[in-house]
Amino acid sequence: MSFESVEGGTKVVLQQSGIEDKVFSHMNCRSCWLYFMTNLKSVLEHGIDLRDHDHPDRASSMEVGYPLN
Repeated sequence: MSFESVEGGTKVVLQQSGIEDKVFSHMNCRSCWLYFMTNLKSVLEHGIDLRDHDHPDRASSMEVGYPLN
């Protein structure tokens, strides 16, 4: 992960290696990073954690947009 100053903010560059060479693996990693980075932005900008730990139907980060099977 690296950070670059840009006009009006900060650009976050994320590079991950060691992912299996399968479409599902790439999409699952993308989905999880999107989930966590969106939540990080919310926490940093507004102090709001988007994860609803108490909701009975809450999906884990591994289930966002993709079935586990």
